[in-house]
Amino acid sequence: MAIENKRMKQRGGTYGNFNKSQCLDREINIVTGGDENASDGRAAYVSFSPGVAKRLATYEDMVDLFEELNEDELEKLAAAVDVAVNRANIISGTLETKLKNGDFRGAQGESGVVALSSGMFCLTLSDSVLYCEYLDGEVQPKFEFTDGALYYVIS
Repeated sequence: MAIENKRMKQRGGTYGNFNKSQCLDREINIVTGGDENASDGRAAYVSFSPGVAKRLATYEDMVDLFEELNEDELEKLAAAVDVAVNRANIISGTLETKLKNGDFRGAQGESGVVALSSGMFCLTLSDSVLYCEYLDGEVQPKFEFTDGALYYVIS
């Protein structure tokens, strides 16, 4: 479809006088005030067919819209962060109290047996020798000794 050169009709006035049902095909309507959908009350509408008009957004309209959205989103984010911080402080306080009360200390077990499952390994020290224990058939964990320190290699 080619774009046709035609004369466009224009109307203007306040939003109270604007009636979409009276818009004509290819008509532009300029609202000079009172449009609650626009931040400054002014707007432009274009009619695509009789009775069907859509509001055009200007750059300024979009800047205002995004500023409002961003403020709302920032307020929501700040509220969520406050809730998370309060919860973290409660949990931290509870853990500190339990630590001071010795709630995490238990009697040492007699056997010292560690039950491994797939993907796990255990380091044990016996007679000044460090052992790495892992399940039969599992890949041996890789370690590196550099500058006097032992590192577990993750690959």
